Amino acid sequence: MEKDLDRIEEGSKEWREIISVFYEDFEKRLEKAEEEIEKVEVRDEPAGVSCEKCGHEMVYKMGRYGKFLACSNFPDCRNTKPILKEIGVKMS
Repeated sequence: MEKDLDRIEEGSKEWREIISVFYEDFEKRLEKAEEEIEKVEVRDEPAGVSCEKCGHEMVYKMGRYGKFLACSNFPDCRNTKPILKEIGVKMS
């Protein structure tokens, strides 16, 4: 692939041709991987804290920005909270 990219840079090869050949093989491998990959289910972890709004147990969930606390009574209760850790820094 690196030599092909060098040829494209030199102008002796057309980039569309190289990418087309690469993508055909890549697409087949991707389809095979999607069929064979094991589906992973991330389960909620109990947090040992009650929801302030409805009293159900809060659970740890994984979101786009990391773990957070959410009410286990979702969707009836949509209470969420960030996980805050004390690191010993005083705010002024």
